[in-house]
Amino acid sequence: MGHRTSIGHDPSKFKRGRLGTESRTCRRLLYKVFMTLDRIELEADSETLWALAELCKRIQWEHMRQCAVDDDEAYRIRDGVEVLEKALKERGYSPR
Repeated sequence: MGHRTSIGHDPSKFKRGRLGTESRTCRRLLYKVFMTLDRIELEADSETLWALAELCKRIQWEHMRQCAVDDDEAYRIRDGVEVLEKALKERGYSPR
């Protein structure tokens, strides 16, 4: 039987500025305060969840940027990977 993991997802089109860490922190706080987060449930066996955790750990910016049409989409992809990685870590799937 697989494990079920809930993952938050923010579908907003909030654009990223180029102001660095402080701006990123402010955006995340705004997401939490002003946006309603969607939740999805993921059901997979342990081996698959470990593989996803490894992917989150190993994926590089260049890979995300190649899959995106522009930098803004690449940043949203990176944010999604971070959300997935955090949810997996909370369930014990945190490769070294």
